[in-house]
Amino acid sequence: MEADAAATAGDDNEAAELFNRQVDQQKLAAMAARVAQLQDEDAELRARHDKREQETHEFVAYFQKEIQTRDKQLTKLSEELAAARLSHALALEQMQQARDTERQHLIQQATAKEEAASEQIFYLREELHQLELFREMKDSIAAKMKDLETQLTLEREQARDTTSALERKFLEEKARLQKEHEKKIEIVKQQAKEDARNGLDADTRKIVTDNKRMGEELRFQLQMTEELQREKQQFETRAKTLNVELQLQVQKEAEFAKQAQRQARELTQLRSSLREAEQKLGVGLAAASWDAHAHAARHEREREELTLDVEGLRKLLRLKNRELRNLRRLAQTILTQRTDVEQFILDSLEHVKREIEKERKEKHERETENYYREVNCAHGIKPSLRFPKLTSPTSRQSSVPPGPPQHFTEKVDLRQLSWEDRERVLRLVFAKINHSNSFIDMQGELPKETTEPPPKHSRSPNQREKQRSTAVYFATEPHSGHSGRATADSNSMGEESLSMSLSGMPLVPRVPTRTSISKGR
Repeated sequence: MEADAAATAGDDNEAAELFNRQVDQQKLAAMAARVAQLQDEDAELRARHDKREQETHEFVAYFQKEIQTRDKQLTKLSEELAAARLSHALALEQMQQARDTERQHLIQQATAKEEAASEQIFYLREELHQLELFREMKDSIAAKMKDLETQLTLEREQARDTTSALERKFLEEKARLQKEHEKKIEIVKQQAKEDARNGLDADTRKIVTDNKRMGEELRFQLQMTEELQREKQQFETRAKTLNVELQLQVQKEAEFAKQAQRQARELTQLRSSLREAEQKLGVGLAAASWDAHAHAARHEREREELTLDVEGLRKLLRLKNRELRNLRRLAQTILTQRTDVEQFILDSLEHVKREIEKERKEKHERETENYYREVNCAHGIKPSLRFPKLTSPTSRQSSVPPGPPQHFTEKVDLRQLSWEDRERVLRLVFAKINHSNSFIDMQGELPKETTEPPPKHSRSPNQREKQRSTAVYFATEPHSGHSGRATADSNSMGEESLSMSLSGMPLVPRVPTRTSISKGR
């Protein structure tokens, strides 16, 4: 019976060993495939990491270039705004100076025209006064001329009468003298005849005496005739002079009349020109005031437009500054996250390498031990019965050497994460990068109390801002409702209730420890 029992036990041990060997071979094959897959994934992830790093550098360089460009644009806009303000002030000052100069010029022109018009009015009044005096003089001269004409007419008539009387008297005297001379001649002839008859001495003396007397009378007649001719010539000369003076007075009167008409026309023209100048002055002042009002209104509109442009540019500048501050803050956040995440990934990869080397060494030792055990079995050497080492769910936690006590802070230090947490976060990050769900969630095997997701509360603006800043860093990742770090923080219960091995096989769910509970809190 004992031999049968020993044989049965040996068969059972051999069957168990064969089963364990088959299971180990299957696990080894699965782990080898998994290691090859992980090596491929590691190479691909390294390439993607290099690509992401290059894209991040390009992204930061692009944003720095954009910030510099916007700074240059803001500087240029500020300079343009200052230049526009300066040009507007200069243009406004120039236009005001031009308006003042034009106004002064118009005022001077109006003053000069007013002075010229007043002088012309004064001259015209003087000329009008002279014309009135001339009219009075003309009336007096006309009266005098009429008196002179009447006197001239009377004198002419008197001269004519005197001349006719003198002529008649002269003719009568001449006729009388001629008759007397003839009588005397007859008498002389008769006396001569008588003297000739009576004697020549007394008669000769008488004749000589008569001749003397007649000669004197003839001389007196000739003298009187000459005097009368002289008076006649004087009267004719005076008549000619009076006629000339009369013609001159008539011409002078006509000239004065023409001058009066010309002065009246000039006065009318000056009055009309004065009215036109006053109208032009009024129109010029109205146009100047309207132009000044239009210039002032246009300048006011331009000033309002420039004020609106300045306000818009200021608002745009504030928006640009706010955007630049956001970009700088996001860039700083990106750089901080990038540094933390890169350090975390590098530490995690080194840790993964060490764990892989450790697991390979353990696998090699197990294979060597199995080989020697098979060799001993083949040689008939029975191995000593060795019970398998029982491991508790917390054995993995206890195998990890405790570290120095950490102070509680709100910020989670990536170096405080355990190997399982790092592996889980790495798998989640790789799954998000690869656009696949290689992360095996074993929460379905847990009770509903442990797999129930935490209630979703409404996010605050700060949380949304953090989520946006995190999403900016993972610009090339697929859009999801949570980021890698947020998932690691929000799924702390899943981290504590499930652990994954490097080969991807699920391990036994572990009981949450005190440290994990504090970490979850």
